[in-house]
Parts: sequence; C-alpha cells; structure tokens
Amino acid sequence: MFSKMTGWISTSLLKSRDGSKVVVYSQWRDAKDIDAFRQDPQMKPHFQQFGALAKLESFTCDVSYGLHA
Repeated sequence: MFSKMTGWISTSLLKSRDGSKVVVYSQWRDAKDIDAFRQDPQMKPHFQQFGALAKLESFTCDVSYGLHA
C-alpha cells in the first residue's frame, strides 16, 4: 500500500531482538507527501487495523546525519 503513494521512497520493518516491538521506518520525498498519506481516506481502515494490533505512535523526523559505506 505504501509503494503506491506519491512521494514514497522505501519502508523497512525493524524488530527488537526480544520480539516485543516493531518499528516501521519509511522514507518519503517530503513532509507534504507524508501528510497526504496519513490523510488518505483509503488508509483509514489500515490505520485502524494497526491500532487494534499494537500501540501506534507516528511522528515525522528530519535526517540530522547519515552514515554510508
């Protein structure tokens, strides 16, 4: 579903070693595209399903530095 959204670049799922937490890390072209994704009426049922399964916390970040090989 993410890959069809305007501005989406990539998504990774990060699981804690004890299996108790999962982080969904997505990269987007800009904050405008993230806002449009979050407000898309087609996404509402998915967000409700996510919320029923786990505590859902969403926030937007800026890259402060990057490490590359």
